[in-house]
Amino acid sequence: MHVFAHPLTQCLVCAVGFGIWPILRQYYGLPVGLAMSIMSVVQFFVVLGFSNFSPAPLVQGTVLFVLFGAIPSGVAIFCYGLLLDQGKGVVTTWLPVMAVMVPIVMVIGGVLLLGETMTMQKIIGVGVACYSIYLLSTSP
Repeated sequence: MHVFAHPLTQCLVCAVGFGIWPILRQYYGLPVGLAMSIMSVVQFFVVLGFSNFSPAPLVQGTVLFVLFGAIPSGVAIFCYGLLLDQGKGVVTTWLPVMAVMVPIVMVIGGVLLLGETMTMQKIIGVGVACYSIYLLSTSP
């Protein structure tokens, strides 16, 4: 089994990748736009290198993905960059709040749009995530 094939390894790589670049950007004092541009170009080539890239067979699916997936994701990354410019305390307060909101949106979206099952374990997980948002956003 390839090391990147295990979901836990993938989660760890995502957590480190998404968690370290805002810290480095702030540490080195890079402007948000420059840091995000560098990240986008590098990410494009890294993803292309790791994937089995082939043109999308369905044009309609690709257009819908761009409209409802890529554009909102781009706006989200822009807002993420804006968060980074909020000053001291952002990395330990608001970025974790944003990160905890992602699984809540994914669970609700998975149930509503993909027909996934809402289990008691997922309900408890969303509740714990909501409580962690409260703790993070009200900490001094």
